[in-house]
Formats: sequence, C-alpha cells, structure tokens
Amino acid sequence: MSPGGEDAGAFRQRVTDSDVLEALREQPDPVATASELAEALDVSSETARRHLSELLEQGLVDRKTVGARAVVWWALDTDDSTAPAAPLRRLVGLLDEDAAAAREHSRDWREAFDDEIEEQLESER
Repeated sequence: MSPGGEDAGAFRQRVTDSDVLEALREQPDPVATASELAEALDVSSETARRHLSELLEQGLVDRKTVGARAVVWWALDTDDSTAPAAPLRRLVGLLDEDAAAAREHSRDWREAFDDEIEEQLESER
C-alpha cells in the first residue's frame, strides 16, 4: 500500500493546462469557478486553480472576483463558434478584432458582469 492511505494508491490521470482549458470551454455557462472545473476533471480545486493561474499568465483565460471571495474564469482565445461564450463574442464583435481589442472587450464585459453581480447581491440583502 502506498503512503497516505487507501485512496492514495489509486492512480489519477495527470491533468494538463490544455485539459483545464478544454473543460472551461465545455462548461454550459460562459464562466466557471475552479471548483466546477475541478469536479469536471476529478481533481482538487487547488490543482484547477494552479492550472488556471498558469493559463492566466499565458493570456488564455481571464478571471473576475465576484462578491467576497468567489472567482469566475473564462477562456479568451477560442474561435470555436460552438463554445458557450461564442454568442457573447459575436455580440461584442470579438471574432473580427485583434487581440488588444479583444482584451479591451473582455475587460468591458468583466466590468458589466461585476456590476450585474453587485446588483444581484444588493437585491438579496
């Protein structure tokens, strides 16, 4: 038996940044939490967050803190018209724009999203 108990002996498939990015793109909503991705990939939330942080450094995802501690993530680089965020990208014209404009639109969307969440939180109080 390996150190760490019964479950430590079970082999888990190694998860890559690409796996996390693919799982993010496959989410039914345009954004996801690290916990949602961890569940989809059968890894710890910390593993998902580590990969998401690496993807953020690579400019492939972006994130926004919502409320007191929740963080949502979304992919920036997909041209896939079937991705959950594709309608949003078409709406703001990201498919025909350069990367700098796409980042600016992402920031605008993030601010609008944050405003909407803040309004929802205010109405729940």
